[in-house]
Amino acid sequence: MTRRRALVLLALSTVAIGIVLAVLDGRMRDSGGPGSVGFELAGSEERAAEILGEWGEEGKDAARASLWIDYAYILSYGAFLTLAAIATRELALRSGWRRMAGAGLAAIPLAAAGASLSLRSSRRSVPYSSSRFWRS
Repeated sequence: MTRRRALVLLALSTVAIGIVLAVLDGRMRDSGGPGSVGFELAGSEERAAEILGEWGEEGKDAARASLWIDYAYILSYGAFLTLAAIATRELALRSGWRRMAGAGLAAIPLAAAGASLSLRSSRRSVPYSSSRFWRS
């Protein structure tokens, strides 16, 4: 597969997954609570519990699905941005744009996606540390 084709497929998958996540976020809001970002930034276990109560079963189902689909989104945008950075670097080298040809720049999106996956997997934010969310 060519890099151009991979970039197009990754861009399309990132947009498609983003749309699915937006629909799920809307379901969370429609059920009476904030969206996923509001939950992630709840700030305390008490506020997270309030949000879970506001969501009800439909909102919690949407949140659970959103959490799993978010892994695919992180992988998709991380791969897209990494390939785009590599392509930009190669174009800069061919065109003599030395300032844009930094070797380490292509690793930034990959590192960012890896950090997102690591944080998501460790469930370090307060709401995710509550096992009640995962059991209910």
